[in-house]
Amino acid sequence: MTGGPAEAPSAEVPPMPSLPADGDKDVVRIGIRTSNGERKKAVLGKGQPLEDLLALVANWEQVALTAFDLKELLPPPGRSVKDMLGKEGATVGNSDVNGCMLTVVLAQPNETAD
Repeated sequence: MTGGPAEAPSAEVPPMPSLPADGDKDVVRIGIRTSNGERKKAVLGKGQPLEDLLALVANWEQVALTAFDLKELLPPPGRSVKDMLGKEGATVGNSDVNGCMLTVVLAQPNETAD
């Protein structure tokens, strides 16, 4: 088959999630440092699925992300969003994601160039 996306299904960027407006009530402001060092701010609704946060970051990075493609998406002090994404029904607004700065470190493919 030619022209099909079957060869690289993981290259698909997820759709941009719908986010609340900055002035809405019950929002969580999160700072995100992208893999190229750029700082961005996100406004998410309390109770919004953490998958939406992952989709937002994936759109900024222009890559398809799963929690397991990330080396870290880490809110201080040491609680990993990656771990929280593994919990079913995890949402933004948990104390460990509320108002934090997340740093995105993309997992590097194993290149053994000795």
